[in-house]
Amino acid sequence: MKRFIVITLSSISTLLLGAFLLIPLNEWLWELRGLEGGYDDEMKMFDIVFFIEWPLLLILGGFIGNFIYKKYLTKSSS
Repeated sequence: MKRFIVITLSSISTLLLGAFLLIPLNEWLWELRGLEGGYDDEMKMFDIVFFIEWPLLLILGGFIGNFIYKKYLTKSSS
């Protein structure tokens, strides 16, 4: 249970921090693809963020949480 909590909190923290830090990258991607605005272009960008960026951040956070758990929160750690 402790491992699950550490991994979950790490995933959520990585998602929040990563989404905030990747705002400039998203703006650059918006301009690079030549999106002008409007519903269709906003949905294209939403699809990129929601289906690619956020899952990758959650998976990365899970790996970080698992590393933290193994390194610092197991009985075998010194």
